Amino acid sequence: MRRFRRARVIPGAACQAREISVQIEQRALAKQAALAKQAAGGLTQGDPDFEPIAGVGLEQFAAVSRRVAAFGHDQSKLVHVIASAGIPVHHWETAARGWRDRIQGNHAVARRFNQFYKEAWA
Repeated sequence: MRRFRRARVIPGAACQAREISVQIEQRALAKQAALAKQAAGGLTQGDPDFEPIAGVGLEQFAAVSRRVAAFGHDQSKLVHVIASAGIPVHHWETAARGWRDRIQGNHAVARRFNQFYKEAWA
């Protein structure tokens, strides 16, 4: 019959095991938060990529873009369209550059822009 040796207790092993357990739990929570953000279309409350630029929000940018598209992107109509939306020309120029950059750099912003653009068509 075999005899079992008594397990050796390594100092600090229990503490180390707890730390590893906490790290695993933190990773799982971070992964869950990332999945929730992805499911929400990349949006989280306070996401700076969705903040207005020069006072022009993404929804307003999409609506004005859609109205200009209705004129075949005729730039001579742009001033009238942005004025009717209550946007000063210098604000629009800054906002248009900024929103184009954000749309190109963030897929969630691009998806939301497309959604607003389609809704402005309806």
